[in-house]
Amino acid sequence: MPISIEDARRILREVLLRGPNDPERYGGRIQELYAVIRYSFDGRRGPPKVTGVGLTAEGGESRLVIFLEEEFDGFAGVVREVLGLSAFDITERTSGPILPRARPAQGGDSLGEGRAGGESGTLGALVKNAAGQRFILTCNHVVGPVNRARPGDVVWQPAARDGGGARDRIGTVHQIHTIDLTGAGSNHMDAALVEPDNVGDVIDGVIVLGGINGTASGIALQDPVRKYGWQTQRTDGHYMFKMDFLMPYSGHGTALFVDQLGIVDNVGVFGQGGDSGSVVLDAKDQLVGLYFGDAAAISMSFANPIEPILSHFGVSPV
Repeated sequence: MPISIEDARRILREVLLRGPNDPERYGGRIQELYAVIRYSFDGRRGPPKVTGVGLTAEGGESRLVIFLEEEFDGFAGVVREVLGLSAFDITERTSGPILPRARPAQGGDSLGEGRAGGESGTLGALVKNAAGQRFILTCNHVVGPVNRARPGDVVWQPAARDGGGARDRIGTVHQIHTIDLTGAGSNHMDAALVEPDNVGDVIDGVIVLGGINGTASGIALQDPVRKYGWQTQRTDGHYMFKMDFLMPYSGHGTALFVDQLGIVDNVGVFGQGGDSGSVVLDAKDQLVGLYFGDAAAISMSFANPIEPILSHFGVSPV
């Protein structure tokens, strides 16, 4: 008895979605079929990541679609042959990663400039001023090209690079601290505040790390620290160097930063591009810094000490 197109969709779901993610539960024949598909791409770059399967209709004809994170011509044809689904029209489409768009957002989520191709980074943490008004703390260069963002500019969460669009507006730029790009003036921060459109769209604390226990009165060399950034997620390290250094902002100029936190990860790298704006906490979950850059060749990351930032903006962590 021939199988239906719905049966074929279920087969794709079991082999391409369930099987690779739970091999113990979905073993046996499903794993054998997935292995044949995987081995069909040996010598290229392995099979692509399947993000979904779907059923659609065009011109009165039904067809199945396999959604892939990256473009990979010919994948659907191999799947169709290996799974014995030659009776069905199966194509592939590139979806990119499928991301949650749930609110409220929290420290560690993707955040960025509100335009296609805009700057991106991490939502650091929720802060408040003396009147209780709440803002998102992040970096100057996350909400727009360095020093170019203006109050009222739209901010997206997630950022455009991470799949965000106009429907993902979370608020507007409230204030940035201008960075001296002459290479001579002293800079202490690369920081900005974003005002949420709806205060309920952002909650306090940081993904995985939990709540922020105020701010530390100081931090000593070799103290342990940690952060959760959108790119590298949770990392743990130690504050090893009190740093003065030059940081070039491509196409804009060079900034001299002084009295910064030089952090070395316990295992690999503490942060990478996309983590800018994430907050750095000490062992007591107290806020000590704002991550904004790294020196990849020596696996060192840099954070602004938090006290000058909070003092400048007149805010404290929620």
